[in-house]
Amino acid sequence: LGVTQDTDGWGGGAYMGLSLTDSLVFSATVLGTELDTDVNGTAEFDSTRIQATSALTGNFYSGTWRTSPSITVAWSKEWQDASSGFNAQTIETGVISPGLLIGNTVAVSGATTVEPWLGAQLDWVGINKVVDEAVGTILDDPYTDLRLQAGLNFAFGANAQLALTGEVSGLLYEDSDTYTAGANFAFQF
Repeated sequence: LGVTQDTDGWGGGAYMGLSLTDSLVFSATVLGTELDTDVNGTAEFDSTRIQATSALTGNFYSGTWRTSPSITVAWSKEWQDASSGFNAQTIETGVISPGLLIGNTVAVSGATTVEPWLGAQLDWVGINKVVDEAVGTILDDPYTDLRLQAGLNFAFGANAQLALTGEVSGLLYEDSDTYTAGANFAFQF
């Protein structure tokens, strides 16, 4: 009854970050990938995906408090080849996400700090479409959802950072609930 899916591939892209002011940052990414997907060991198909995102983020400080409003625009389109009795399909998604994050940085000892933070992001998915080559449109379901986020940002001196994050979504969109957790360690040299 279970479906297993194994996807691998390669890709490349470009990232740009630009400080517009002391408090305002613009970033953008473009990525292209070639993928090979195997479903249950019986069906295999190739696909090509292009993704693009841009974001405008503010970082405003008052003492140890940080307020970061943001707006992100993301778009993705994937062309899946026909294979193993499946028709070729095109999947496209476009999202606009305004958000707000509030954190407070606390000195732990010496040059070590921790910033607990909370955030919320409203996702307006204006494009959520799957088109089958033979059947036509099989999904056209724009929706709006709310994500709540929390995390801890640690700084160890000037060169090492650790971010622990958690997120829950599906608070407005009843067809999908997701829970994610992550950790990211960065060392600058």
